[in-house]
Amino acid sequence: MNKNWTLKKTKFICISVIFFFASNLLIFPGVYEFQGPIELNTGDIQYFRVKQIGENFGVAFKDSLGRGLFSLFSETGDILLNQIEFTNCILPNYNFDMYYDEITNHVFILYTCRTAWFSGYITTIDLTTGNIIGHPLDMGLSPRPSAQEFNVVARLDGIQGFAVLASRGYDPQLYLIGTSSGYPNIDFHKQLEPTNTYALYLRGATNGQNYAVIGRSYNPNYYTFRLYNQTGGKITDSYRFYRPKVVTDLVSDGKDFYVYEYEEYASSCYPRIHKFKGDNGEYLGEMLFIDALVDMGALLLNSQIAPYLLGRWHPADSAIEFYDADFNFIDLLTDPVRPEWNSHNHNNVFVDRSGRVVLFVRDITQTKLNMFILGKKTVEVDIDIKPGSSPNSINLKSKGNVPVAIFSTDEFDAASIDPSMVTLAEAPVIIKKNGKPMASFEDVNGDGLQDMIVHIDTTTLQLSSGDIEAVLEGETFDGQKIRGTDTVRIVHE
Repeated sequence: MNKNWTLKKTKFICISVIFFFASNLLIFPGVYEFQGPIELNTGDIQYFRVKQIGENFGVAFKDSLGRGLFSLFSETGDILLNQIEFTNCILPNYNFDMYYDEITNHVFILYTCRTAWFSGYITTIDLTTGNIIGHPLDMGLSPRPSAQEFNVVARLDGIQGFAVLASRGYDPQLYLIGTSSGYPNIDFHKQLEPTNTYALYLRGATNGQNYAVIGRSYNPNYYTFRLYNQTGGKITDSYRFYRPKVVTDLVSDGKDFYVYEYEEYASSCYPRIHKFKGDNGEYLGEMLFIDALVDMGALLLNSQIAPYLLGRWHPADSAIEFYDADFNFIDLLTDPVRPEWNSHNHNNVFVDRSGRVVLFVRDITQTKLNMFILGKKTVEVDIDIKPGSSPNSINLKSKGNVPVAIFSTDEFDAASIDPSMVTLAEAPVIIKKNGKPMASFEDVNGDGLQDMIVHIDTTTLQLSSGDIEAVLEGETFDGQKIRGTDTVRIVHE
């Protein structure tokens, strides 16, 4: 993150650059790779919302009949649960959200129906059995269909369950939902102050201490940022983004809040990222300003690629742009897909457990759901387990260590490797008494280049008697992933 909060401006021409898929892998120049499109077998899909569910991804979506369906996919796109119908009411084209309870292994899906003046409901699915349990909870959200939004966020009172920042008509609401029984219950409900002001296109977030809400008022036309405590008490007055500014994302880094906003002009959109202090809502200024055709956007924090992900969409193509921690433009992807990014939809883009950026978009037909994964490219390195020894015999009962040489080449310098990040067969490098990894440098193969030698505790190797190969993994000091393999022979002497 930028520490000094000075305004940075980057100018470039927003053009379409085409990358070609080869073996389902798109390689960016440098250290990044883009996997995809990975087609998810959802069937007919009209509108969707994705949520991270543990190490997997849940997709709630509307089909052409207006039904609500739920599918669960692994992080590689494999189907775990397929098309569970959570409602047969006529759904609008927005307003899904989900919460996953790890204790019960239940997912709670929030949605609205066009019947009964767009009432809001919560349906519970047991992910162990794939069955819907109980009856939908009627939240009684809206007496008017003109404004119906909600975000699921974490509860701040330590009770099992989740919080819902929602709209009812034009009024923002806070619901605290308990899930300890396995079913959703409304433990607390409060209409947030001030009323009748800013509940259109509502976004919500928490930083572990307070709730932040941003939404658009109906008249006059502007977006408002407000901060509330864990019982819905207002902490700060508003900060307003007057139209033609459009807000599309609100996130927290666990301390402060960040808002992504752009100016809605025909020729230029001027996206900005704004920072707000997490304890009192104080406006801390703009972080990023880009003079370019960038409008719809998602804001990610703490990915291995870049903390900011900004995108634009045109009828013929989509372009998704990436920026590093210093706001330098990295690259863009174009492909005939339509990202569901605008001021009315949530951004279906995430950072997974490995820090990779995972995007979910519909294809050009708007009926198929695709997943793209952007991560750091893994560089293959040459290694030699037990240099000078052949075969590479390892006695797993030995209390010694296994040396491994990682070779430098004209294109790769082994000195760039962080030895504390190296593993062999999932076993880390030995740490010496001075707290440093047991690593050294010498020219092992006589090519005039310095190679790295690391030492692994034999007892920590995750190998068995049938293994004939061991894998070394690691990272360079700048985060580049490395991987190498060599043969082994397991002995029991």
